[in-house]
Amino acid sequence: MYDKKWRKIGGLLLSTLIMATFSFADSTDNTIQHLLNSCKPYSLSDKMVKLSSVFFNVPYQVEPLGEGKQGEFNRQPLYRLDGFDCETFVNTVSALALAHNIKQFQQYMRDLTYQNKKISFVTRKHFVIADWLQDNIKQGLMDDMTLRVADRNDIAVYSIYINKKNWFKQLPESRIKLPHLTVTERYHKLMELHALSLHAKDKMVKIHYIPLQRFFIHPQLMTRIPQAAIIIFVGNPLKIKQEIGTDIDAVHMGFMIWKDSKPYLRAASLGEQRILDIPFLAYLHYNQDTVKGVMVLQLRKPSINT
Repeated sequence: MYDKKWRKIGGLLLSTLIMATFSFADSTDNTIQHLLNSCKPYSLSDKMVKLSSVFFNVPYQVEPLGEGKQGEFNRQPLYRLDGFDCETFVNTVSALALAHNIKQFQQYMRDLTYQNKKISFVTRKHFVIADWLQDNIKQGLMDDMTLRVADRNDIAVYSIYINKKNWFKQLPESRIKLPHLTVTERYHKLMELHALSLHAKDKMVKIHYIPLQRFFIHPQLMTRIPQAAIIIFVGNPLKIKQEIGTDIDAVHMGFMIWKDSKPYLRAASLGEQRILDIPFLAYLHYNQDTVKGVMVLQLRKPSINT
């Protein structure tokens, strides 16, 4: 059940955090520890519902996270609570739900965001299904339950080619987030970033998903999606390849939240510029032009602590 108390707690905590313009990291860590202490008695799914509600109305921010203070190309923080895009929102709530203390939270954020426990631009899971999903399943952090939610007749399959070499070559200057660079230094740094294409590996991804039309024909499908499941919206917008150098495998992600027996998508919305809840079926109807369908995931507690 949706908990207004947690939204109030979140508002107070985040107001304190955002006002603390000095010692930002310390303030963030104190807030995280407070959240972890507050949700200890709850199950994993209940934690995800309550923790995600804390961030209601927090602003949407494009690419809010980077490689930290020592980052080679992006020195945005490794985690923050004052702004999210859709993936960093899912990662942050998931890491909070899995962790018992600040050190574990930091480890889970690293493991959800980067491959091989190594923080760098190259090892970041840039593509949702090709990188993020496949690696997090391998780590035991995620379970793909799409084929359990829907019958085989309700499943579609398609393959998509992720051209990482082209993607690296076409990365824009805005990806360089380093302070105090001259124009010349910024240009050379961008050339270094483009040169990473030499080591990039292209990938063909096979995707099993539930087409949107199946939910319209069989709305009872939604009732099979459990509370706090992670939803990936599969899609490949027109003209995206000429803009970024490759097709993409997903366009959005968030949490399925059940309130008063009605399903909602809780996510960081680019259009609304904040964290919010949207009626799930209404979201599907509104985005038929860009979304093919959905995958359904469940967060898992690894058997061995990362």
